[in-house]
Order: sequence, then C-alpha cells, then structure tokens
Amino acid sequence: MAKLKIVKLNLESRAQDLKTEGKSLNEIATILSTETKQHISKSNVYRYFESNESVKAIAIEKRESLQSKIIETEVETINRRLKSIDHLWNKIQASEDLHEIAYATKVYNESIDGVAKELGKFPTPGIHIDNSKTENTVNVVLHLPRKDPLPGKV
Repeated sequence: MAKLKIVKLNLESRAQDLKTEGKSLNEIATILSTETKQHISKSNVYRYFESNESVKAIAIEKRESLQSKIIETEVETINRRLKSIDHLWNKIQASEDLHEIAYATKVYNESIDGVAKELGKFPTPGIHIDNSKTENTVNVVLHLPRKDPLPGKV
C-alpha cells in the first residue's frame, strides 16, 4: 500500500489537531492542501484516519489480552496460596502439639492477611500520615492489625 500523503508530508499531528477541533474531512483536506500547497484529497484524509483506527483497535486488543493473562496469573497465584493456607489449617486441626499449633496459627494468620492485602481488603497495619488534602493540619490514620480469634479454636 502506498504511503498516505499525510504521512509522507509529516502532517499527522496537524491532521489530528484539526480533527480534535471538530473539522470535517473536507475541511481538513482543504486546510492541509492550503498549508502545504499540495493537493490532499478527502479520501486521503479518510484513509489516514481509518488506518489509525485499525492500529488503535489492534493495540487495544493486545492490551486487553495482556491484561487478561495478568489477571489469570494473579488468580492462579492466589488459588495456590489459598490451597497452601487450607493445607496449613488442616495441619493445625490435626496437631496436638501446642507449640506447633501456636506457630502454625501465626503463619496461618499472616498468610490470610497477606492474601487479603493482595486482594485490597485490609489496609497495611501502621501509622499513615496524609497531609495532601488539608492546609496547616496533619491527618493521622492508625490501622491496627487484625486480632480475630482463630475459627474453631475459641
């Protein structure tokens, strides 16, 4: 396919600006022809914008495909972590050694909190200072770690 005049004459940004201003294809062709003193037809302008739309559509499709793969990977990772947490829970229930139960419970709670944070359900424990929205004052938000009793061990 022959290179479009708009591309040959390096008028892409000017054509985009004119389109953004709401100019019609005829008006864009006329303005570009006047500015460059070369004939640029309405069909040339039309083909230029059509080719840009197809390139954008391909880029959007690739981006959506990549996002889908990222989400699938994240879901797989979380599922593996949940499976390992479930295995740890079964060990806690089966154990009779108090030290083992205490340690496994600590690891279990940390794992649950890690998954919850990954999913965005709980804020990170600690003090967070936010002074971006106020003048001459500081807002302090204190997030405390969970202290939920272990299910089934109360």
